[in-house]
Amino acid sequence: MKYWNLVWFLLLATLNSYAQSAYPGKESGLNVHASVLGALKYPGLKIGADYLLVSKMVAKAKRNGDRKTIYRNRSITTNLGFYYHEDYNANLFLQTGYQWQRINQNGWFSGFEPQIGISRTIIDGTVYRVGDDGAVSKRKLAGDFYFAPSLTVSFGKDFSMKNPDNPLSLFTKATLFTNLPYNNFVVGRVMVEVGAGYKFSNLMTHKAKIKQRFK
Repeated sequence: MKYWNLVWFLLLATLNSYAQSAYPGKESGLNVHASVLGALKYPGLKIGADYLLVSKMVAKAKRNGDRKTIYRNRSITTNLGFYYHEDYNANLFLQTGYQWQRINQNGWFSGFEPQIGISRTIIDGTVYRVGDDGAVSKRKLAGDFYFAPSLTVSFGKDFSMKNPDNPLSLFTKATLFTNLPYNNFVVGRVMVEVGAGYKFSNLMTHKAKIKQRFK
């Protein structure tokens, strides 16, 4: 249980500190997303949310006179997901991370996100245990807790960049997901996701810090 307490403490402390800061900048709401994933060939689902902290705009003049604009965003993220490995286990995980995202004026973006969290495995099968008196009984929801750091890269398109009235985005992600200690070592899986996001302008609305630079 100490892993759960650590993750929730880090998430709530970070969100609280930024929510109370009087940053000058634009109003920003919460970006909520959901995806289907595959851990190798094992299916799963994931939901999460991004809380924008800082948006840096870099504008550069082109030779033809047009202006190219790039945004570099930094966000706190949190994700809840699971995948199912038939005849082995199901893995439920909760993670929080810090996301760097680069997005152009047309809405195409790429991102990088290190995460920390915990996972809980549930063995897919019947597990028995022997009591001190020698009695045999079934153990329900048998499994273990693990520390679960990961690294994620993402690519996609945010449609609100071209049309502010369209809050949708589409993305694909690749994640190196690990559990430790696992049999006194580390076990890793590669996850691939495809999903969509939706920006709620009135949910957890706050002022994100804006930086501007012109070349």
